[in-house]
Order: sequence, then C-alpha cells, then structure tokens
Amino acid sequence: MFESTTDKEGKSTWRDGAGKVIDSAKVEDLLTKMSNLRIATFETRVDPALKTPALSATAQFGENKGENRTETVTIARSGSSVVASRPDEPGAFTLEGNGFDEVMKALDSLK
Repeated sequence: MFESTTDKEGKSTWRDGAGKVIDSAKVEDLLTKMSNLRIATFETRVDPALKTPALSATAQFGENKGENRTETVTIARSGSSVVASRPDEPGAFTLEGNGFDEVMKALDSLK
C-alpha cells in the first residue's frame, strides 16, 4: 500500500503501508508505468491464473473534488501472456507487450 499525504505546509509525501516516507519519484514512475498498460484483447471468460494474481492494485481518485472514485485491477501471468480483470466488468483482458514487467521492476525498486 502506498498513500499520498499532505503536510501542514501543503507538501505532498508518499508513504508505504508502515507509514515510512518513500521516494516520490519512484512512486510516480510506478504510477506512470501502470497507467501505460494497454489492453490487447478482451476475453469473455476469466482466466484461472487470476485466482493467484501477481498484483492487485486499487487507486482512489477525486478525494479533494468531492467525486471519490475507486478503480481496482488484478493482474496475473498466464503462460507467456499477462491477463487482467476488474471486479466491475465481466470477463478479462490480455495486456500488450512487456509493460507489466516494467511495472513489476518499478514496484521492486520501492522495496
């Protein structure tokens, strides 16, 4: 878990689940790489690999604007493919290229 907090002076800081301040540039890199993931194909069935995901991410948006929105995605490897699903959508989808590998590298850099 990562959380963005703002101190009394208005400075934003990223913290991990234990409350430890973490490198904001690395978190921003992770978020950018996650937002760059693209869908290659849509599937009508949910891939069994999603029962043991490699990553499950939930993001909350709009907290300051009064329009709170939460988005969740679950991602898993299925053979040589990377598959993903969202709880509010039927089926699943296959992701393009090696973007997921880049996401995992960025996540590892925060450890």
